[in-house]
Amino acid sequence: MGTCNFYKVNAKHTYAVLMNREEPIIDDEGNETDEMESVPAEDWDVENLKECIIEKVKASKKGELYDHTHYIQSEHDNRNFSATAICGIYQSKYWKNAHARVQVNMFYRCGYYEGACLDWEMHIELCDNGQGENTEVDPQDLVYWSDCSEKMAEYLAPKVQKWIEKQVEALTNEAERIFSEVADHTLNKVATFSNGEAVYEKVS
Repeated sequence: MGTCNFYKVNAKHTYAVLMNREEPIIDDEGNETDEMESVPAEDWDVENLKECIIEKVKASKKGELYDHTHYIQSEHDNRNFSATAICGIYQSKYWKNAHARVQVNMFYRCGYYEGACLDWEMHIELCDNGQGENTEVDPQDLVYWSDCSEKMAEYLAPKVQKWIEKQVEALTNEAERIFSEVADHTLNKVATFSNGEAVYEKVS
């Protein structure tokens, strides 16, 4: 039984990276021949990819870089497609009695047969309380997790939620933009066979 080469959770397209490349076969004398072989990505390819994405996040006007990758774990990991954190891009805001933080974590997920694909996951915090991907702001949470009165919480909740939703859209769009710029190929899955293998086409 086969399977799809790529696994993604949130990314709009399949952003293929670290794909095998064709290189000439070297003969016994160290010369290139006319024959070609498929060579997988090496460690320096991975490091170059990470550095490129990090530099683009640093240059972004949409958010700030979060590079403490030892604190970033995928909530949607798959044993056949292991995820490695690259960095995060985030925005935070303080109101008088509350604060919120929206962060998009970026990963590369190993391909089943070759390469990898880029993906992102959302992490939202409200007054230091992790909400995962939940954008809904409950006034009672503001009362519980901050020094808001119930009246203040009712006033702030829609403002905080509107800000969170705006940042979610802005940061996910920025992640997609960066992915499209660094990907070897931007693909869409167009068909899946009964044995699990898939067909992809390039996005024009």
